[in-house]
Amino acid sequence: MFAPIDGASSTGDCTHRRRSTAVTHLRRRCRFGLLVAATIAAGLIVHWYGTILPALARDVLGDALWAMMIYWATGAASPTARIGARVAGAVAVCWGVELSQIYHAPWLDHLRATTPGHLVLGSDFSGRDLGAYVVGVLGAAVLEAAVRRSGGA
Repeated sequence: MFAPIDGASSTGDCTHRRRSTAVTHLRRRCRFGLLVAATIAAGLIVHWYGTILPALARDVLGDALWAMMIYWATGAASPTARIGARVAGAVAVCWGVELSQIYHAPWLDHLRATTPGHLVLGSDFSGRDLGAYVVGVLGAAVLEAAVRRSGGA
């Protein structure tokens, strides 16, 4: 009925191409997942052992690493999205979480008082954090673009 595309046979090559694309997406998701895990580890090291840093540097570095982790997570969730779209999505998530810290309800403050709740949701709004998130997301995007250009991904 239709002519095969790019010299593909009318049966097996299209299935192979779909499978190959699915494998590529799975590999990308796994790479982004590993970056999420590595960034979480780096963030926890800063959180637990970063007392050698000045308090401001520790806070900003922790926020930037958290934002990088969110960027890598958007890559795992949507490995085919363009870098710019993932930057916008990650910044939106980071800023949304930060802006949510303006709202205080007893149940939410109780959740934020736990270690996981504090690490994920923060506690009090700080405009400075919004800038740290942008730096972290852009840093991750620049790193990804550089790796892609060098043929590493």
